[in-house]
Amino acid sequence: MLTLDLHERMCKATRFHSKALSRKPLLGEALSGFSGPTLFLWGEHDVTAQPVEAAQQLASGALHRDWCLVPGAGHWVQYERPQEVNQLLLRWFSGT
Repeated sequence: MLTLDLHERMCKATRFHSKALSRKPLLGEALSGFSGPTLFLWGEHDVTAQPVEAAQQLASGALHRDWCLVPGAGHWVQYERPQEVNQLLLRWFSGT
């Protein structure tokens, strides 16, 4: 729970509100010049985006990009479902 306690304290103390920034098309624009392999992971219940819509938009038309939706997870997918995320990463890095 230390991670969640720290996250809560940082959210309350922040002076930068990133939600408006996260809804801009900046990631897509930045990725337009990148041709390396990319894996997008979203939690099913991520509130910062519409996960399926965002993933499809960012990965569409690029054979080197893939995405996965992690069931039951929110925005902190790597903390909420670490075993699933680790398995997805291991498979992706091994090319299977």
